[in-house]
Amino acid sequence: MKYSSALKIFVANRIPRHLYYLASFAFAACLVLMGVGPFLPIWVPLQWGYYCPPRILLIIAITVLLFFRYFVARSHNQCVKRRTIAFRWLLLGLLASPIIAGVISKSLAIKQISDYGDYLRLGSYLSKNGLEGLLQLDAWRPPGMAFILAIPLKLGLTYNQAVWSVNSLSLVLAVAGLSHISSGLQVERTRGITAVLIAIPLVALFLTIAASEIPAFAIQMLTIALFPMDKLTLKAVSAWKWLAAGCFTALAALFRPVLLVQLLALTVSAIFVCGMHCSTWTMRLKRIGIAISLIFIGFGVTMAPVTLRNYHKYHAFLLISYNGGEVFYASNKSAEFDQQGKYLPSHYRELRNEIPDPLKRNAIGFKRGLMAILKHPFVFVNSFPFRAGMMLGGLLTWPADYIGHANLSKIEPALLTNALQSVCLFSGWVILLLVGKSRIIIMNAIKRRFVEHWVLWCFIMVLISSMCFECLPRYSITLVPYILATIVFSVRAYSLEHPEV
Repeated sequence: MKYSSALKIFVANRIPRHLYYLASFAFAACLVLMGVGPFLPIWVPLQWGYYCPPRILLIIAITVLLFFRYFVARSHNQCVKRRTIAFRWLLLGLLASPIIAGVISKSLAIKQISDYGDYLRLGSYLSKNGLEGLLQLDAWRPPGMAFILAIPLKLGLTYNQAVWSVNSLSLVLAVAGLSHISSGLQVERTRGITAVLIAIPLVALFLTIAASEIPAFAIQMLTIALFPMDKLTLKAVSAWKWLAAGCFTALAALFRPVLLVQLLALTVSAIFVCGMHCSTWTMRLKRIGIAISLIFIGFGVTMAPVTLRNYHKYHAFLLISYNGGEVFYASNKSAEFDQQGKYLPSHYRELRNEIPDPLKRNAIGFKRGLMAILKHPFVFVNSFPFRAGMMLGGLLTWPADYIGHANLSKIEPALLTNALQSVCLFSGWVILLLVGKSRIIIMNAIKRRFVEHWVLWCFIMVLISSMCFECLPRYSITLVPYILATIVFSVRAYSLEHPEV
């Protein structure tokens, strides 16, 4: 069938017209904003000149995949083989284009501020002082980003080159993990949507800022890729995968400590899954015990070096870092609805002045934060939609916590890339709706008892845990892996049960 005929059938029979226009408008808006952004008035904070080359190539690639998603399904077998080869080259180019463009663009000149600058400072300290620096490193922030940045800095790269290299590696690992997850989509008509799913993390990940969420994203994707994609649950999972899942969870927590709840999600899933299809309670308890033990062994072995280093420096138990209590307290103390979920300076300065010892401040911060929640529980619970709006702003809206700045023109361009991510990610979800039958796909996922799958547990736990602390748009990046995996499982289940669609 000719491409023109296939396109007519596709548009006429499969795409709701309003969704088609919405997706087209979103992509066009991206290209227009990126093209004219550098020439807009100073009061419009759209300095896309830093990011134009990699993201224009990326949006063009996603647009191509949008319109060619349907063609492979209607082709002759010989043509399918030839186009599958071309499809793989397209994915390779999709992966390489932002990396290559990043080298030649101005994105290597971004100034790192706030915690991004702290990670670079700590990484530089490690690269210059070696083992002695490792033992004396301050544990205010999670050490994962400092550890990984120290390697390229030790090799002589500049700050921005080091950040770019770390983020590019994270990009490759994330796409590799998602490609493995999507490999179960063997039905020809679902391969195009696989490409779209692979394209979405590129938009979320390729930032030239030293954000710890970016490597954490890659580790999360690799963790999900450990488990079999030919089943919708974790049945028949080999022992080494439970062990590796514990190791990867510890690694992810070194970048984002809130991902410690992934350990609990794996444990809950192991109880549900390993206890199924056992003839006796003895066998059931044995399988559950082995799986949980392997998870915690992998976690403990990976986390032990960091915890022992902390004990050597502070002579007290500290799992990862000591800023969690302060952030928890500052984000929950206020009884004002619109002050919930914000890391307020007046609150954390009060705690710092009163308790100078960092480890005691960490413990007391958690205690006082919990007491504040119990003091005004209704404010805390009712603030969750507000907190979710702030945190999910990086996915669906403008970053909510940057809107209140008095002078938006002074905000670093690196922070404002959330706006472009928002449009691209929203376009990605629209593309998924273009598959049609989206409501049936969701109901199919529920009917297949997705509650058994640990990805759903992770999404719920990470979302709730994140909203109990400071709610920033970039923190929502750690939710995207679970969303992508659930979409892949749902689409595959639907395509296998309804081959006629």
